[in-house]
Amino acid sequence: LDLYRFTDDPRHLANAEKLAAGWTATRDFIDHGLFARQLCGRSAWLNSLLIGGSRLRVRTFKDNTNLCWGLLELYMRTGNARWKSTLEHWVGGFRRHLWNHGMVYLMLDAKLNGYNPSIKAAFSTLDLLCDLHHAGIEQDSVLQMAIAIADYWAGERWENGLFPEMPGG
Repeated sequence: LDLYRFTDDPRHLANAEKLAAGWTATRDFIDHGLFARQLCGRSAWLNSLLIGGSRLRVRTFKDNTNLCWGLLELYMRTGNARWKSTLEHWVGGFRRHLWNHGMVYLMLDAKLNGYNPSIKAAFSTLDLLCDLHHAGIEQDSVLQMAIAIADYWAGERWENGLFPEMPGG
C-alpha cells in the first residue's frame, strides 16, 4: 500500500487486495476470525506436518496485529465494505480467543487455547483497537476492549512506573 500511496499505480493496490484476499480465505480466518501461521515452503504436505506438530498456531503480535493494520489501511484507501467486514470478523475472533478480559494472550496453541499473556500482545492490540475505533469499525466493542486492556495493565505497573513483560512479573 505504501507503493500505491507513493506512485498512484493501481497495480500496487490490486496486489495488496490480492494478498489480503488470500489471507482472508484461509481456513483459520474463515472459521475463527484469526490469522494462523502459514509456512512458505515448497511442500504443502511438509508445511501442514510442521504446523500440525507445533504447539503454536496463532500469534497476536505481528501475525494478527500487523496484518489487521494492513487491512485497515486497505479499507481506508478503497472504502470497500469487504475489508471493513473482514476487520469486524477479526474483532470477533480476537474477542473469543485472544482478549482474555484485558490480559491478552500472545499465542494460541493448536486447539486455540490461549497462553503466554504479555505486554507485547496487549499494547499492540490496544493500539490497533484504538485505530479500529477511530475508523468506525465495531466502535463500542473495540473501545470497551481497549479500555479493559489499559485498565488491566495499569494495575500491573510497578512502583517505578514501568510495566512487567508478563502479568505478575
